[in-house]
Amino acid sequence: MATPPPPPPLTHAQLRERLHTRLIDHYTQLHGTLISITLGAAAFAAAGFVTAKAKPGDSVLMWLFWVGGLLIVGAVYAGAITGVFVLPGGIPSLLDLFIPLGIGLSQFMVFGVLTANVVTISDPNGIVIGWFAAMAAVAVFAVLGIWRARSLMEDLTRYDAAVRSDVTKYRKRLGGDAGGAGCVAVLCVVGAVLRAIKVVLPLYGMCIYVAVIIGVLVFGLSQHRGAAKELGKFA
Repeated sequence: MATPPPPPPLTHAQLRERLHTRLIDHYTQLHGTLISITLGAAAFAAAGFVTAKAKPGDSVLMWLFWVGGLLIVGAVYAGAITGVFVLPGGIPSLLDLFIPLGIGLSQFMVFGVLTANVVTISDPNGIVIGWFAAMAAVAVFAVLGIWRARSLMEDLTRYDAAVRSDVTKYRKRLGGDAGGAGCVAVLCVVGAVLRAIKVVLPLYGMCIYVAVIIGVLVFGLSQHRGAAKELGKFA
């Protein structure tokens, strides 16, 4: 049997084409994998809520935690798949690896602390501190991810002159996204610290506090939807 001929050598044009899409493919594939794992953890936590014996008030708070976790996952993912469209070509650096991994690990922890096998549902003190801390970590890593995206778009010479104004406008949007993520981080850090120093809000107060965080996340999702509409004009 004849030996097949070796493949032709890679050309400069082929390597350049790979470079053009490598960073985009990296973020798309990595965030897709991370959200699949996180949604599995969310489903596992929800199953624990259904089978756990908890007071009705505690159940309401746990479900609010679950919804908040789902929304922050959705907001981060929406920001990633929208913003990746504007990224220039390049080879992923260590920052492009560790920031998404930090987001993924923190997202998993958000639902990990809601899992009955990890904490006792009937004693929510650990859940409250753990959930706020994990949510704060997700928000902080999200701010770092936004900063990284803005830095990659800083050199406008990598874009054609016809689209530079659009890239500049999107970079400004990212500043607002960072502010929203920072707001979530501050609210969650305050919530964790208050609980850690034994300042316990009444149940209705805690529900309102978590609802405020949920409101910020819903607003963030709406902002990503607006950005996607603006970028959709290139279709």
